[in-house]
Amino acid sequence: MPPSWMRTGEAIDFVRAVKPERAVGIHDAQINESGPAGVNGLLEEESRTDHPWLAPCSQL
Repeated sequence: MPPSWMRTGEAIDFVRAVKPERAVGIHDAQINESGPAGVNGLLEEESRTDHPWLAPCSQL
């Protein structure tokens, strides 16, 4: 498996800098089913931004 495009810490730094109301990851295919809650929870907590996980083909 190739390395991830962005480290979680880099994603947190980016979201902190941009300060969006909501951030949604669009490329998390490398994360298994239990991973999104942990990664998105960390992103949400560290960036103080709503960061829901959307299952493939779902909508906000």
